[in-house]
Amino acid sequence: MSRVAYGQKGYIGASMSANARAAYEAGEMPRSKWTKTAILGALRGYCDEMDLLYDPAVESETKAALFDRFIASSSWHHTGAYARETEFFALDEAAVVGAFRELGPEEAAERDRIRAQAAARVREAERHRREAECLFEYRFSCSPYSAMAYEAFHPELCERRVSKHRKQELVVYRLPDGSEPSGYAEMSVPADYADSSHVVPSVFISGTGGDRAWRDIDFDEAERKFAAAARRAAAFREGRPKLMQDEARRAAIRETRHRVCTAPILKSIKEIHR
Repeated sequence: MSRVAYGQKGYIGASMSANARAAYEAGEMPRSKWTKTAILGALRGYCDEMDLLYDPAVESETKAALFDRFIASSSWHHTGAYARETEFFALDEAAVVGAFRELGPEEAAERDRIRAQAAARVREAERHRREAECLFEYRFSCSPYSAMAYEAFHPELCERRVSKHRKQELVVYRLPDGSEPSGYAEMSVPADYADSSHVVPSVFISGTGGDRAWRDIDFDEAERKFAAAARRAAAFREGRPKLMQDEARRAAIRETRHRVCTAPILKSIKEIHR
């Protein structure tokens, strides 16, 4: 068959038919996509939806055994640049129902209770996170996602420079090793926007890769970090009148912004506690 043209009728892009996309959305996939993780995830999801008691013992089975036991051919669709016929597979619902027993009323009630407790913990954690970030912004007059905050918490990854053309003060920063690749070894933001720019992970996020997690910070320790960062920045501007004038202007703007923004931030904190 000839090569599929981009935007061809019945195709999405040039590598998948509209019917194949619909099959994916319905839970069907080619054999190669049914990894052991995908099969177990589908089993857990179906058991949860149909009030069946999921048995973790199936996790000891091989991918091949799980596929043969719980996955069945469901349809075929055109895929790829040459519209080849690809067989799709889906969860064999009859096999799942036959392998896992139905939850009893008490078991279902216990499951729902555990779920409700977990959901409550998630809501409480989110409320606490929002409150902490609002308080941070109120106390330090900058976003926890800003270059200004990042510089205070990660001085070893930041430095001040002056742009060659505009003679503008910059905060130059790097992300920690192991962070998601940004595409650039170094990034920078003008000092004018260092307090409001959302360019880095929140200072409440620690760790990299799979160890990334939101954690509380000590606000008094943060106060000392900001003071040290301010001293380093002042030392950088020493003997540079223009930079010192620019910082005086920025300080006045931050003070005004802090007064103006205090009410909305405090309102947000009150709404969190409703």
